[in-house]
Amino acid sequence: MVQKTDNLSSQFPDIEGTVAQCSLPNAISFTLNLASTALRIRVALPLNEQIETTSNNPAANIHRYPVLYLLDANASFASVVETNRRLSRRPDATRVTPAIIVGIDGDSGTLYDTELRKQLYSHVTDPATSSESQPAPLAEINAEKFLGFIKTELFPLIQRLFPADPQQQYLLGHSLAGYFTTWVLANHPATFQGYAAISPSLWQNPDTLNALSSGVWQQQVTNEENAEPASKKEVSGKSPRLFLAVGEWEESLAPWQHGHPKADEIAQRRQARGMVSNVLALGEALSTQLGEEQVQYAVYPGEDHASVFGTTLGRAMRHLLIPDITPVKTPKK
Repeated sequence: MVQKTDNLSSQFPDIEGTVAQCSLPNAISFTLNLASTALRIRVALPLNEQIETTSNNPAANIHRYPVLYLLDANASFASVVETNRRLSRRPDATRVTPAIIVGIDGDSGTLYDTELRKQLYSHVTDPATSSESQPAPLAEINAEKFLGFIKTELFPLIQRLFPADPQQQYLLGHSLAGYFTTWVLANHPATFQGYAAISPSLWQNPDTLNALSSGVWQQQVTNEENAEPASKKEVSGKSPRLFLAVGEWEESLAPWQHGHPKADEIAQRRQARGMVSNVLALGEALSTQLGEEQVQYAVYPGEDHASVFGTTLGRAMRHLLIPDITPVKTPKK
């Protein structure tokens, strides 16, 4: 979709024709409030589902799509949407089905709102010890409240307006948002049917890593199943699928960083955080608990904390967004 803008045309007189801003087709954006903070919500539908039609009468749609909820959407919404659309053109070849992508982020327009991310994704900050200079709206937010917002406000809205399948909901996060993804798995595992944590900052709180590695989190699965209405127990009773990824150079210096003036400091910090070691330990533990088919984890060579997201995005979709394809029987000769 392009938006015609006469002002832009006047700014580029050397370009023939109308100059217009680019935007994603079949996608919308709006805000919802969490406490006093506005969150920007983006929704993109598969190209064969016109967003103007489905939002008016979603019940008329025979086919419902899995929903991939994306954190830090200001930085990666377009990348995730286009990746899914490219791969899902041939589900039989790529093993990726078309999905509704729902992006969540702050409404500031910045690529990464550091303070807001700390509030949304990390539960380690004790409100009693928070700085008095901290903005009041942010003090009203924490991981539990953010997850509650997703479950009680965003889920029902998406399912009411769009052809979303409530039995196929997945969460994708990177870095601190990746930590939040694992935290949800550890504390509220039945919320989503699958989780993709790319470069999760597991060093944020060892309790989350320990709960998942030890298997204590599975008691939470039982608790949530007992609390679910009968209509949802079949879904919550299934083991979630998990995708974990980390870059080779997240626990050591990349080759081009050895001449950096703070190389020793960077190396020590990365070693202390143990990004690679934590992902490997967690992946091995959860593979034992859930089975190798449910859990996919790997260290990706030649990748760092930033680059590994784009490298592994398609692999995460292949693990979570599995198409329902009936094998074609070859006729007997």
